[in-house]
Amino acid sequence: MRKVGASPNRMQFVNDHRPKKASQKLDELLQNLNLPRGEDRQKFFRVVDFHGMSVSSEVIENQLLNVWISLETITPSDPRSTKIDNVTSGITPFIGLNYTRRLFERLAFDLIRWNRPVVSRLLKEVEAPRGHSLIEKIARLIVLEKNEPILAKLLAMLEDFELLRFRTYQFKEQFKTPKKVIEYVRNHQCRVEWQIRRIYRTRNAIVHSGETPEYTQMLVENAHDYFDQVFELSCKLCSGGNGFYSFKECFDYTKWQYGKYMNDLAKAPEFDQSNIGLLLWGRQKPPSKADFFADG
Repeated sequence: MRKVGASPNRMQFVNDHRPKKASQKLDELLQNLNLPRGEDRQKFFRVVDFHGMSVSSEVIENQLLNVWISLETITPSDPRSTKIDNVTSGITPFIGLNYTRRLFERLAFDLIRWNRPVVSRLLKEVEAPRGHSLIEKIARLIVLEKNEPILAKLLAMLEDFELLRFRTYQFKEQFKTPKKVIEYVRNHQCRVEWQIRRIYRTRNAIVHSGETPEYTQMLVENAHDYFDQVFELSCKLCSGGNGFYSFKECFDYTKWQYGKYMNDLAKAPEFDQSNIGLLLWGRQKPPSKADFFADG
């Protein structure tokens, strides 16, 4: 009997929740989400169906085509834009708002995995308001100048772990001022736009010429990651009594929030205890119409 190798399903290579947490989030979603009861009811279920087909398929071409359809379907149409421009301008604000928080989440995970007791002990020396998260406290440790002595202790202990040590130090340099954060996020947004267009060109090559470029597997992972970010944040913004009832409201709000996020960073000359929260965007309450008329 001869063994035949099977290609791995690239849709399984992206970050996902553990089964217990995934089950809890699904229950919360089904109980609080407004989209199945709003004007985008059919669109919501079509998006879920196409994404499900992409995840379950073993054929790389089908994975890419279905996840692209998911992105195209979830993005509200605009007759003034081309299809690719519409998708690009629609989903990039979601990616931009999530970017710095996701970076610090991954760093926090790696630091805790390295040595939880040491990291916990050092974080007790970091001043932070009540109700702070682990991610926010690690951001304060790395970015704020007043915490440099504590950070120096951490870097010294990481001496035998060169990559993690370099990454932690690199975060200090990349996010030391609001101006640097703006530059870093904008550069990332340019790369995301370029990658989305690359995904679309590959989709066209598969559909119109039957060709599958060698780098298609990587594009599937990126497309899936982009969709997950858009879908997860959309569900959060469309949940609860004050949540939105359509994807258009959600996308308009996210675009406005991304602009406000960048403007708030531009107004801050440096990070300190009072404004370090600007670094990691996050909704602390459900959105409402009052948000659109907030000062600033």
